[in-house]
Order: sequence, then C-alpha cells, then structure tokens
Amino acid sequence: MKKSKKLLSILLAVLMLTALMPLSALAAELPFTDVPQDEWYYSVVREAYEKGVTNGVTSTTFEPNATVTREMFLVMLYRAADIRLDVMHTGFSKWDEELIQLSYFSDVKKDTWYAETVCLAKEMGVANGVEGVRFEGDEAVEQARFGVGEPITREQMATFAARFMDVRKHVALKDAKNPVKAFADADQISDWAKDAVEAMRVSGVMQGDAQQRLNPQDHATRAEAAAVVLRLADATERVSFVPEGTAWIGLAHQPPYPPNEIEIRDPNAVREMIRHLDNMPVAAEYGLPRGSGWTYMIRFFDQNDQFLGGYEYDPNGIEVGQSRLQTVLPYFLPWTLLS
Repeated sequence: MKKSKKLLSILLAVLMLTALMPLSALAAELPFTDVPQDEWYYSVVREAYEKGVTNGVTSTTFEPNATVTREMFLVMLYRAADIRLDVMHTGFSKWDEELIQLSYFSDVKKDTWYAETVCLAKEMGVANGVEGVRFEGDEAVEQARFGVGEPITREQMATFAARFMDVRKHVALKDAKNPVKAFADADQISDWAKDAVEAMRVSGVMQGDAQQRLNPQDHATRAEAAAVVLRLADATERVSFVPEGTAWIGLAHQPPYPPNEIEIRDPNAVREMIRHLDNMPVAAEYGLPRGSGWTYMIRFFDQNDQFLGGYEYDPNGIEVGQSRLQTVLPYFLPWTLLS
C-alpha cells in the first residue's frame, strides 16, 4: 500500500512538472543543425518535418536556403494536402511503364521517388513539361521533358499550386484577412503566371519579401517551398461541389447504356440529396487520373432540364474533378435516401 502511494506521488509530481514546461520543451528536437530557432523558417521546417511533408537533405541537415527542384515541390505539394497515391495500385489505373509513357516526360524514370507524383500531376492537369512533344506528321519523334532536377521559380511554384486547387472541385481557397497589396514587381510576372500569382496573393499563400516583391523569376528555396505548401493547406476550405442552379438530380447505373436513370425532382428530396453530398465525411482523398470508369453516375440539371454536370461514384465514394473522395460504407449510396 505504501509502495503504491509512493508511486502515485512520483507520478503526480512528474505530471505537474510536465504541465509547467513550455510546449517547445516537450516537442522533439529537430535533427537539423542548420535550422536555427531564431530564423523565420524554423517553425515552418519543424511543421513540415513533423507532418512528413519533407525530409532533410541528410540526417542532420535540411539546407533551408538551397533551391528546390520542380519534382521536389510537387511531392511537397501533394504530401501537405495529404493526397494519397495508392489509388494507382488498386485497379483505377494501370501503374506501370504504360503510364510513364503516357506522361510524355522523357526524363521521368520509373521507380524514382518522385515518378508517381509527377505523372499523377500531369494526368490531373497540375504540371506540364518544360518542352512539348515534337511531331513529324502523326508520329511523335521526341517526348516532352518535365525538367527533373531543375530549380523551380517562384511563379512556377504559384502556378502549380493554383492548378492543384483548380482540379480539386470540392475545395477552394479562402481569402486572407489581410493579404499583401499588389506585389511591387508585378510587372515582372510572366503573363501565363499572373492569374495564379494573384490567387496565391489574395489567399495569403505567397507574401513576398520585406520590400513587397515577389521576385517571380527567382528560384525558390526549400524553406520557402515548405512555407507555401503549408500555407496552401491552411488556406483551403471545403465547398459544395453541387453545381449552382441544380433543380433536379438523376441517378444512373452503368451499364447498360444509355443507363436507366432515377429522377429526383421533389424539391425537398433534392435539398436532402445536396445536404447529403455536402456533408459526406471524407476519410481519404486520392489523386485521380482521367477516365477511371466507375459504376454509377449522378447528374445535375437546372429547372429547364439543362445538364449542369455530373460525377461518377461507387458505394465507397465519389469522383469530383480529379479527386476521388473516399468515404465510409455505406454512406455514399444515394438511392437509400429515396426509401
């Protein structure tokens, strides 16, 4: 009995001491000797490392001021958003040399640590190469090159991030409460990147330097890239993917084709279906190549019977844009709402 009381007293003392310690003391120390605590990027590197967004260059160095390559940034982007790639291995797409060839990137080799992410980004419409395919007649004689190993510029980084948001129809960027004013060097931003940079500015994802310059042509550092992908994840919010103006909904089973379609026209039933979709719990999100070929189709129409859009789905989830939103059985069985 005395022994138990003694152990209890020791345990309580440890708990009280722990409660008085600062959170920084409780967290594991970063293994990187080149990330001082008084640098702006310390908290960024810590968060990125703890969330598995990026690792160090070596076991003890992060090299925060080193340039980040195009493939490095894409991997960080997908990891920060927790986009899973293993859909590529579960029958939705044949992940082998064929997909590598379809990517048209001659410098992306299978079994490299970035191959899946780069090719999926190409399939989703997030990333293009630095050189296009060259044809002679109808025959491709030279593949596109992604630019593996090339440093990414800040405007390229903004473009990848903006496209990444555009193809994920279930999320959107929030406006920052106090976004930076127009960048002082906005006239130096390439025309193809201006819309993307503006989206990143308004959402607070890209903030510029002390002189309010974006430095669009400068190569991004590893610390800057980590900050961008983490801010992008924080600035993202879930939105309704049901087309605006939806008046009635059709549920179809495929095959046969044309499919037999259940029409949901009662306004109360339509509202309930939209509520059901908007509140669907998402257990995981997968990047989805085009043409997955699912079993069922949900279609949306306006009051004039004009088709507004549609999504393929199965009992496990729904394809929205270039994302597969995985849920928990048996939530996504829309026809169960009709009984």
